[in-house]
Amino acid sequence: MDRHKLKCIAINVNSLISKQKRHYFNLFLQKHKPDVVLAAELRLSDKHNISFRNYSYVPQLMKTHTDNKNSQSTGIFIRENFQYNRIEVERTTYLETTAIELLTSDGNRIAIAAMYNRLSKTDKLCTSDLLKVLNALSARTNEIILGGDLNARHPSWGDNCTNTNGRVLFNWLSECPLLKVLPTANPTRTSGGCNSFIDLFIVSPFVTVCFDNDSEHYCKLRTHYFESDHRAIELCLDRSQNDILRQPPRKIIDYKNINSDELNQQLSAMLKNNCLALDRVASTTEIDNCISHLNVAWEKVINSEAVPKIEIRSKGLISLPSIILDFIKEKKNCVGQCSDVQIQDAKKYL
Repeated sequence: MDRHKLKCIAINVNSLISKQKRHYFNLFLQKHKPDVVLAAELRLSDKHNISFRNYSYVPQLMKTHTDNKNSQSTGIFIRENFQYNRIEVERTTYLETTAIELLTSDGNRIAIAAMYNRLSKTDKLCTSDLLKVLNALSARTNEIILGGDLNARHPSWGDNCTNTNGRVLFNWLSECPLLKVLPTANPTRTSGGCNSFIDLFIVSPFVTVCFDNDSEHYCKLRTHYFESDHRAIELCLDRSQNDILRQPPRKIIDYKNINSDELNQQLSAMLKNNCLALDRVASTTEIDNCISHLNVAWEKVINSEAVPKIEIRSKGLISLPSIILDFIKEKKNCVGQCSDVQIQDAKKYL
């Protein structure tokens, strides 16, 4: 696969709360180098500070009508220098989503949404939620990519059985001929010996997809292992990374190296003719003009060479030593064993 092609990955991370899981996710980013990651089941809250080197994080803002927890189930990680806009989606009932649009050099846009729908008797996938997402994205562009875990099983995309979410999604897609599911070469989730294809990419016909030429992956998407009960799915577009507009790196003032003398001289020169009259009460207009002149002068000085700037980038994570990772795994095993013993002891007294 051409490494210069635009690469999107959808993955159910099964929580990014722990440092251990973030470490594995960081290694995953370093290995596969995706341009956009549509993440589901993050289980994050506003108190969690997420940062991965060379990536910006776009969190889920809108909670569903039925979500009583202060958590983010979806989010998008995007290359830090890519220009994008957040897309606001009308509040949904069950489907959780985060949506953005990438700005391209040819003046077009690529609308992308990360989606997650829980599998429960109450939180069922519904067409009204899907339509809200589609309407929000199609209002921006005809290049649409939906990706995530909808907990929807159906033989049409490789599964060996059908569930309620799968029937809802299949019927909805039958009524939306401009959208199609891209099948994966392997199951995306394995649990209890049961394989399922529930992590999906759904695209519009205006999105040109690149597939591998080998027989195993012919017209099917690759999957990648991740430290979760889900596999990541990879979608490569027939667009170069260079097609995406870049945004300049963020900068902050380098207070340590400010030239104070030059700053004061420039500011004094700009403000010398901005004095209010002292022999009378200034009018409202004069005060407003004075404040406006102060703001303009300060803005010019701040952006001058007298005030140096430094670029800021996402710091990312400090890699954890293998001995620490082994300790965390052993701790989890011990906690699980202790819980089993407590349950068995409790049953003796029932």
